[in-house]
Amino acid sequence: MPTPFEREKAKKKKKKKKKKEKEVDETMENYIGLSPTLTPLHQGVVTYACVHCRLFSTYDIDSMIEHCKTCEAMPRPNKYKFKYVCNQCTYGAYQVASIKAHIFSHTGEKPFACSYCEYACANKSSLYKHMREKHTHAIIRESV
Repeated sequence: MPTPFEREKAKKKKKKKKKKEKEVDETMENYIGLSPTLTPLHQGVVTYACVHCRLFSTYDIDSMIEHCKTCEAMPRPNKYKFKYVCNQCTYGAYQVASIKAHIFSHTGEKPFACSYCEYACANKSSLYKHMREKHTHAIIRESV
């Protein structure tokens, strides 16, 4: 059981950590910015721009993925695990599907839509899971 002094010390440490995290979040928000990198989705066009090198932007997700693989300005702590790095933050992935889904989380895009209801998602595996769980009856009927 911690002493009152130890509890107070832990509380201060936790508060200091939260303050530091908030400062980092604000810094990233200012660095990334909410302006020129993405256009609002309700306009129907998304521009992908690299905040790491600030030299590349495109309307095509596949071109951005290729840039995510080759941009020298992107941080890669491990070249194998971080084959692709997000154009908006420091998230890294080895598989194309993982980095695409992550980039869609920044833009809000949900390109995989259910043909039976209004459900849409950022990756194909989530759509397959939804179909199995919610529309098994329809899938069985179509296969007969």
